Amino acid sequence: MIKLRELEFEDLKIVNTWRNNKELIDSLGANFRYVNFETEKLWFDSYMKNRNSNVRLAILDSDVFVGMINLTNINMLNQSAEYSIQIGNSEKQSKGVGTKSTKLILEHAFNNLNLNKVYLTVLVKNERAIKLYDKCGFKIEGTLREEVYKNGKFQDMYIMSILKKEFNQQKIEN
Repeated sequence: MIKLRELEFEDLKIVNTWRNNKELIDSLGANFRYVNFETEKLWFDSYMKNRNSNVRLAILDSDVFVGMINLTNINMLNQSAEYSIQIGNSEKQSKGVGTKSTKLILEHAFNNLNLNKVYLTVLVKNERAIKLYDKCGFKIEGTLREEVYKNGKFQDMYIMSILKKEFNQQKIEN
């Protein structure tokens, strides 16, 4: 059973191992860099001070912490937020955890936070993630050409989004 809860300080040791896993980070838009635990604590303290514009949640599968899912850069005027997800536990990747977690956070975004749009960026070559986002109703809006420099070369990213009306229509159809 997939559940979401707010990220807690006790989660940081596991989060830090994920952030220092180059193979995992290579599939994301972020650049790999080593992160020490002191930096992790400062990141968490910053989040706690800015909870009005960020939602950072732990993904639990049968009460085991397996990943993080976030709504950041929440803009209440434009009713939008940026989405990101990381399934850090490799045994839980490609098992439906991301799909279920994404549907839960979109439900929260649209029906609790009253957002109208949730958007994301994804590496064009990350076909597994794009398939997940498509399954959850995200649409490609465009290509950000040579957006990130990773592993010695520039890579393109898609920007994708889903609107509240699309999410609610998808719920009716399913």
